[in-house]
Amino acid sequence: MCKATILAETAILEVCPRAQFIQSESSTYFHPSIPDAQDQADFFNEWRFLSFDLCSGNHVNSRIYEYLMDNGLTREEYDWFMTEGRELRPACVLGSDYYGTNEKKVMNAKGDVELSGEVLGYYEIARQYFDRFHLPIFHTETNRKDDADAPRWLWKEWFNILRLKADGIPILGFTWYSLLDQTDWDVVLREDNERINPMGLYDLSRKIRPVGQAYRDLIAAWKDRLPMESLTRDMSTDIESNRPRSKSRRSHLVDHGRAVSELKGAPKKVRPVKEHPPRPKDRKILKAG
Repeated sequence: MCKATILAETAILEVCPRAQFIQSESSTYFHPSIPDAQDQADFFNEWRFLSFDLCSGNHVNSRIYEYLMDNGLTREEYDWFMTEGRELRPACVLGSDYYGTNEKKVMNAKGDVELSGEVLGYYEIARQYFDRFHLPIFHTETNRKDDADAPRWLWKEWFNILRLKADGIPILGFTWYSLLDQTDWDVVLREDNERINPMGLYDLSRKIRPVGQAYRDLIAAWKDRLPMESLTRDMSTDIESNRPRSKSRRSHLVDHGRAVSELKGAPKKVRPVKEHPPRPKDRKILKAG
């Protein structure tokens, strides 16, 4: 999947040199429940970055490298990711999903996990991802499957966004998922139960929910402030239409990378479900999807 992402982005840039990609991944963290679980928690907390690492050409540590080699990735393939992924970085935005189920606790040395509930919260975890990749962030998904509590969750996530922006993290967007309620999302569509999950801004009859009204209030309060701030990926003040159109992928990337260098080294992807991380003895390659 990571290779397909890079190949697709490369092909798109050949046709549309100014394309920008929001690579979306679940922002997670693993807490050790007991001292014996610390080593496995450390592994998971490196493993959580893997799809972004490969798609952005970011070198992994020796333990994750060994994990990749054990699961069939060759040295040549790894080098390909490091080269091709790094070239695409200037066209990419870090998509970051966060729900109340994103933090886990590691129960034992075998790597069994359970939900921990919200402990660190979005601010701390999003900052960890930014510190690793130095890419602008788009909060691509969040919601609360509780009609009464959803407005509180919306404002909490928004306050985290404001704090991240105030601390210098480039935040390009915020999304409540989804516009309408979902059906059977609680079982990831694996069963046809016709169960409505009340997580939308509107119900399936197009009636606005309390969180939808809260979202309206949020927009009304901030609509005059946000247009004053940059909405472009490279955070530059250049007028995009005045730039010469790039004729090649490399020239496009150089053009988009000018302001990214300000993000200290400026030198990711697809929706994941990381609910069952690999145990050491299983060592199955995670495929984002």
